[in-house]
Amino acid sequence: MKNDLYLEIIEKQQELINLMLQAGIGNVPQSMAIVEAGNDEKDCKELKCDLEGFSLWLKRKGMSENCIDSYIQTVDLFFREYGVMNEETLARYEVDLKEKWKPKTVNLRISGMTKYFKYLDYNDFEFVRAKEQKKTFCDNAINEEQYETLMNWAKVNNEKVWLICKVIANTGVRVSELINLKTEEIGKGFADIVGKGSKTRRIYFTNTLLDEIKDLCGSVYVIENRYGKQMSTRGVSQLLITAGEKSGVPKEVMHPHSFRHFFAKQFLKNKQDVTLLGDLLGHSNISTTAIYTRMTSQEQQDEIEKIVGW
Repeated sequence: MKNDLYLEIIEKQQELINLMLQAGIGNVPQSMAIVEAGNDEKDCKELKCDLEGFSLWLKRKGMSENCIDSYIQTVDLFFREYGVMNEETLARYEVDLKEKWKPKTVNLRISGMTKYFKYLDYNDFEFVRAKEQKKTFCDNAINEEQYETLMNWAKVNNEKVWLICKVIANTGVRVSELINLKTEEIGKGFADIVGKGSKTRRIYFTNTLLDEIKDLCGSVYVIENRYGKQMSTRGVSQLLITAGEKSGVPKEVMHPHSFRHFFAKQFLKNKQDVTLLGDLLGHSNISTTAIYTRMTSQEQQDEIEKIVGW
């Protein structure tokens, strides 16, 4: 309640600033997020750093913990480097980004800055995203052999890791959705969840899956930490990294999304229905789902060995 009230105050404050600026009132308090900075040659709108308000706004929008951290870090780094945010510093920032970083990093930073613009209702600058060369293969997802190795190890050594991997690999749920799953909800064989972009979808638990996990779920949440509390996405990620090191599974595939990808690959192996898969994964665009149809580089090589002989 306090966070919501604080955010409402921030939003009302921003509306007041815009009205004051439109009315030509120059005495805008410096504590507010947007101020007018003028000189003899031109007037330029400058945005000040408001990480606390930005963080609360992102939480209200339903952004994941990792996404919020990434966006906050991006804005914080900008202000540390450039001091103020206006058209001049933003243009310099864009040039510097594209000179120093790979396209994927550039676009990640641009996404964070663009979200900050939306938070402040700022429309005076627009970034041009860097062009990314898409890979024609996918090597950062766990394969069947690695999955079997991990699950055999986890069943004996760490049942929480086994439970996490089993649920994601059998439902395709995102880690941000996984930590919010409640034990009492899954008994009916499905759960309606609010996922990325605040979109609601239904995920399903087969009878076999329910039988396997029913004695391992927490009292409130399906996945709970050692204190019986809700786990964080970071906690889940760290558990998987540690499990990979102990089980001998490469760290490159020991991340939560890897098991979501595994679900998609196994689904398509058994049923070639990309539309249904897209619905289960919560994709609004079928082209996003099509990424999961790609082979690993090793699978591509194996297929070529079978086919090419002319």
